[in-house]
Amino acid sequence: SLSGETLAVGTSSRDAVHIFVRSGTSWSQQAKLSIPDTTSLDSISLSGNTLAVGTSSRDAVHIFVRSGSSWSQQAKLNIPPGTDRLDSVSLSGDTLAVSARYNDDANVVHIFVRSGTSWSQQTKLANSHRSAAVSGQAVFTAYKGYKTGTELYIYSENVCIQKNALSAITLQFPEPSQ
Repeated sequence: SLSGETLAVGTSSRDAVHIFVRSGTSWSQQAKLSIPDTTSLDSISLSGNTLAVGTSSRDAVHIFVRSGSSWSQQAKLNIPPGTDRLDSVSLSGDTLAVSARYNDDANVVHIFVRSGTSWSQQTKLANSHRSAAVSGQAVFTAYKGYKTGTELYIYSENVCIQKNALSAITLQFPEPSQ
């Protein structure tokens, strides 16, 4: 996960995250963050000086914060029991979206918010979403249905404000400058 001049990379042993910072054209390692008692780093998301690390092996999201060049764990957010796996974590400022799959094949997106140094669950979106992304005050989720194909949902203030079949969305990118 990349945010500004900082890159967070999970390890192949799946028990730590390495933090790299860029200065000019050079990258150097700033920290190695060990995740206690885990065997699976499922997703990481970096936003400014905050890092979210999702771990299915303990049904939790670990929150780390940076002060200067030092990183420390700010919180461990437990996901409600019955989680089969965490599909994704997405962090934007003080808002975190956690997509979780449950043993009964239901998929839920949990929304957490930070106030000061405390995190609390604000709401959950229970519409079988398998991935989630957050940007500012909007949460984007996607769902691939058997009959409906892949659909994109956009939530703002916990209300679905738009639903589109992804096949109907055309993205246009500018031509690269020479």
